[in-house]
Amino acid sequence: MGRLRDGLLCGFAVLVLLGAVIAAGLSFRPHAGESDVLCVWEDGARLTPYAEAYSAVCGVEEDGTISLRDGTRRGYIETGEAFRAAVEILRTGTLSELYLLDMGGLKPIEHAAIMAEFGRDTYYADGTFCIRENAVRLTADRTADRVSLLAGSFPAGYLKMAGATVLRVCAEAEVGPGDLKGSAVVRFLAEPPYVTDGSALYLDTPGGRRLIAAAPKQTELTVGACDFLDTGALSPCEELVSLTLPVLRGAAGEGLRELFETSDGHTMPETLAYVTVLHGIIADQAFYGCTLKKVDLSGILPEDLSPHAFDGAAVETVVCTRGDLALSGYRVTAQGGLYLYERSYEREETKQS
Repeated sequence: MGRLRDGLLCGFAVLVLLGAVIAAGLSFRPHAGESDVLCVWEDGARLTPYAEAYSAVCGVEEDGTISLRDGTRRGYIETGEAFRAAVEILRTGTLSELYLLDMGGLKPIEHAAIMAEFGRDTYYADGTFCIRENAVRLTADRTADRVSLLAGSFPAGYLKMAGATVLRVCAEAEVGPGDLKGSAVVRFLAEPPYVTDGSALYLDTPGGRRLIAAAPKQTELTVGACDFLDTGALSPCEELVSLTLPVLRGAAGEGLRELFETSDGHTMPETLAYVTVLHGIIADQAFYGCTLKKVDLSGILPEDLSPHAFDGAAVETVVCTRGDLALSGYRVTAQGGLYLYERSYEREETKQS
């Protein structure tokens, strides 16, 4: 009889507990108006079930709205001031602003958007920082998709180890071509006095704009308007095939090879075949030590082009505005104010025989 009573009491307790759990679940289930989210899809705005909207979150738009993608369909969710302020700090903030950022008050769907957009970002300033739950904190993990150099310089090999494809360079940062060498960076973001066209990084100085470095994995590169080309600025570009320069002017010399110079010496890529220089002066031995298929100097004034620009070079074809270059073994053809120099292998074979 005692066992029966104990069994009945135990069963009753289980039923009471089960009822409490069900009641609690019902009491915390959000109302329809709270669970639905107003999403603006390509086919119009409408209330979307929370779970559906949450699963479609893929990042943050430039204007601070939450970006949505559901298959091929795209949309967005309008956001409040707190969310937009957090996004602005994560995009452009200083280390102190990042460290003081508290995202604990964001809605779950807002936090999901933050993580989708910035969850693979790191920030460097004498240490690596990343988002940890609701704050930006120090981390030992360097791997990232996007790295922001907030101040100072990277330790040797940092970007190569990080594997990042995007590098953001802030005003107080110090970066050079050696930081890019061997890295996976394909795009720059920059804050003044740094400037970027995406694939190359420049620095505005009182003396003019300098080319600092270029992204490594490019096969074709057109350097934007600038006044100086830093020694070694193109040394990260080990796969270049075609290169267009606004000028051929550097602090340490006036030659093409200096652009690829490293502490180990000149390392021009063997793949480089086509070079165009648009303006400026082409000095003696500007292409010394270069082996190229074609050099186009059709934009250089005759008086700015040294007849000895190609001393010590091996170039198959040259297009320029002078007909008196010191090149032996070339056929020279005048074409509409330009001169085409083509290396004559036939003459060389005759001499050898």
